[in-house]
Amino acid sequence: MNGKTFPSSGNTCVYASFNFKFNDIKSENVSTCVLKNSASYESKSLDKLLEEDFAKFSYLDGEAISSFVAEITNKDRKVLKYDSFTKKVIIENSSQKLEKSLLILFGILITLF
Repeated sequence: MNGKTFPSSGNTCVYASFNFKFNDIKSENVSTCVLKNSASYESKSLDKLLEEDFAKFSYLDGEAISSFVAEITNKDRKVLKYDSFTKKVIIENSSQKLEKSLLILFGILITLF
């Protein structure tokens, strides 16, 4: 809370949403704030610290995590999406997500009529 970073570090506190999948097919969403290097959005990769943190995710509330998807949104509304199962990083703008959602919704509406 009220954390500060050195300006030269390039790190900022950003919003992160995690969808954890457990071995018993359940899932749980968790939202938090994480320190993130802004250069990761340009390089389309995780920084070393976040990569190490993600590698430690194995249990949540005593239940084994089989995989998770993290969506990390910066102040410019760019979203870094990481899938622990495939180890892939995708960068998208929030507006792109909204456009995709609207297209899917429009497609559903058309099929209903």
